[in-house]
Amino acid sequence: MEQTHRPIMTGRRLLVFKWLMVFLPSATVAVGHSLLEHTGGGTHGLSTWASALPVTLLGLVLSYIFVETLFRVLRRLQTEYRRAQIRSRLAGKEYESDVQSILE
Repeated sequence: MEQTHRPIMTGRRLLVFKWLMVFLPSATVAVGHSLLEHTGGGTHGLSTWASALPVTLLGLVLSYIFVETLFRVLRRLQTEYRRAQIRSRLAGKEYESDVQSILE
């Protein structure tokens, strides 16, 4: 009996997850930064948007770099896993044909 493994996440879901991982931290930082300004916790002398924009952009860039690196590693692992599955199937078929030829 041959086992088949369904991927837990499809390519489309992974893409959505990837972009959530990029935008969610930056959005959280931007909202937190603006909330601090509105509560009077940190006045920088600049308007809320002028002070939150560089922080948000830096967060976007750093998140994007991290997520791209992470997904590049995941793609490599997925490729290696698929190749190992194919090799295993081929080796199993060769073994079956050897056993059948011996038994005949």
